Amino acid sequence: MAEAATKEFSVVLERQRLAQAPTQTPKTDAGPSLKLDHTVGPPLSWFQRSRRDFQALMGMLAGGTPPTGSWDPVADAEKKAAARKPDTSQVTQPPPKAATAPVDAKKATEERRLAETRRSEPDPKAAADAKVAADAKKAADAKAADEAKKAADAQRLAEARVIAEQKKAEIAKAAEAKRAADAKAAEEARKAADTKPADDAKKVADAKAADEARKAADAQRLAEAMVIAEQKKAEIAKAAADAKRAADAKAADEAKKAADAKAAADAAKAADAKRAADAKAAEKAKKAADAKAAADAKASEAKQVADAKAAEEAKKAADAKAAADAKASEAKRVADAKAAEMKRAVEINSAADAKRAENAKAAQEAKKAAADANRTAEAQAAIDAARAADVKRAAAAKAAVDAAQAAETKRQQAKAAREARTASAENKKVADAKTAAVAGPGTRKAAAPSADHHRKAPAACGAAGTAASLPGWYVVQKGDTLSAIAMRHYGTSRRYGRIRAVNRRAIRNADRIYPCQRIYLPRMARRG
Repeated sequence: MAEAATKEFSVVLERQRLAQAPTQTPKTDAGPSLKLDHTVGPPLSWFQRSRRDFQALMGMLAGGTPPTGSWDPVADAEKKAAARKPDTSQVTQPPPKAATAPVDAKKATEERRLAETRRSEPDPKAAADAKVAADAKKAADAKAADEAKKAADAQRLAEARVIAEQKKAEIAKAAEAKRAADAKAAEEARKAADTKPADDAKKVADAKAADEARKAADAQRLAEAMVIAEQKKAEIAKAAADAKRAADAKAADEAKKAADAKAAADAAKAADAKRAADAKAAEKAKKAADAKAAADAKASEAKQVADAKAAEEAKKAADAKAAADAKASEAKRVADAKAAEMKRAVEINSAADAKRAENAKAAQEAKKAAADANRTAEAQAAIDAARAADVKRAAAAKAAVDAAQAAETKRQQAKAAREARTASAENKKVADAKTAAVAGPGTRKAAAPSADHHRKAPAACGAAGTAASLPGWYVVQKGDTLSAIAMRHYGTSRRYGRIRAVNRRAIRNADRIYPCQRIYLPRMARRG
């Protein structure tokens, strides 16, 4: 706003300077002349005249008289500058020259250079006065621009009001003319009512339609006038809001700068405090890391010991499971007995744990009784552990004996089977070939066992036909075929070939399996 007002003042000054300039062409041989300073009178008079006009307009709008004797910042600044201005009467100034006197060009140039040199010399007091005058001029410019804006807003509001009043007068005049025309039309209609009733009805209808059209037009014009007035009000309000936003933005900018400076100082303090805290936290973290590393090393050592112990126990368990898988139904019974024995050992350990818990609770009530109970519990636990170890060693020895017996039995069975196959090979060769040709491979039912076969494997027949968990051992029952066994355990008869391949030493012919024969069923192969 201040910049726009300054530009407008410059234009007014230029116009006044051109208006005050002499119309005749100056002589070319007169030489350079001193320029007169017109920057004081015309702008100040323009400011004063604008202030008076604005005050008069505001007084008229308020319904009263314009205020008198108000403060004039320009005049006040001029008075203060004149009071502070030093006495320059003793300073030798170049005498003014008449416009018509002939002057030597070289002398005039020298005098002008001397005057410019004197003007270029710094004068602190004069600079201060010039600064005061410049500040006063800026204040006056800002105030004048504000007053000009307010005057323009008031003028736009007055124009809007005048336009609205004119619209209302036009509407009232049109309504009066309409009422006169309606009265005249009604009189003419009344006179012609006796002669042309049908035409009169039509005319009345036309008049009514015309009346409604005029009413609609009048309402539209009134609405347009109201819209124009509202637009003028909105423009004035927007201009005021823009000025307020500019002032608010300037205040916010200054406040932001102050806040930024304060925030920078606070951030520096916070950074120093944070660095100190970080150093302290780093030292604490280092100590904690050292302690954690020591604890981790100790825990790792304990874990290695536990892992070694667990691996040893797992190896023993795997060996026991392999021995249990290799024996016959008697081995299964022994395994069941061993499981029962282990269960009893677990129960004994659980009872010992419960007893230790009771002893711990009793220790809280009486230290002496707790100590005695703990010693008793530890002695009992040692006895129980020794018993469990003895039972485990006995079970392992028995399992080894049973495994050896089962292996011997298996070798005898294999030998008897080979002898039986060798003795009956010639008699059954034709029947086997015919059966294989008709039924296909892997579909022949298990042959009836011989008396010698039943005699050599009586223990395995107790689990004949029991479904095996994969992988595991299955005991053939009467009527089984490799295809049926594959269908039962794998869901498809095509797996019989895999069963025969795994048991190729025990099953030489896919169509020859015997009741009470143990075959190994492998794990179902995974498909990628």
